[in-house]
Amino acid sequence: MPVSRGRCTENAPQSVYGWFLGHRAIPNDVSPRKSIHSLSGVDPIAHAALGYLARRARTVAQMTAYLGRLGASATKIRSLIARFRKLGYLNDRQYAQQWARDRIARKPMGCERLKAELQAQGLDDRIVADTVQAIYQETSEYDLVVTLSNTKMISPALLRSRGFGEDVIESLIGDMTSEPSIDRRMVPKHK
Repeated sequence: MPVSRGRCTENAPQSVYGWFLGHRAIPNDVSPRKSIHSLSGVDPIAHAALGYLARRARTVAQMTAYLGRLGASATKIRSLIARFRKLGYLNDRQYAQQWARDRIARKPMGCERLKAELQAQGLDDRIVADTVQAIYQETSEYDLVVTLSNTKMISPALLRSRGFGEDVIESLIGDMTSEPSIDRRMVPKHK
């Protein structure tokens, strides 16, 4: 039987759940919607949960809260969470790594702020600690501050609000006083 690998074919139309099924082999004679219904057993709560996951990656805590808002029982929540984990749809460690990398790329921040934002996502403290350690092994806080200083005027208050430690701030300010080209970024230009 011919197989579709996430691309639309004549017999397998792409649905809003294409992201879910995009990396899974689907027989061409089975539509993606039927495949989703077989996963969810046409259970409206499971079907809604799959739609919630299809929009973007989620944490276990986010999915648990969503299922609770839908009115699912504790037993139903546990079984769906276990099923989604088994299928690879929920993975807090993977979510934390990707979310932290994206966040640091968009908005450089210090270790403490990143830790607080990951905890706000409902992630376990151990996953948060491992993720923060991995992220700052790849790129140091000092390098992030230098990157930030190249894109905007910075001040110690801004750096503190972004969660950078006093040692990193003092180190950067010491470097700025020795390098006049960087020092000008700290002072607003007057006409």
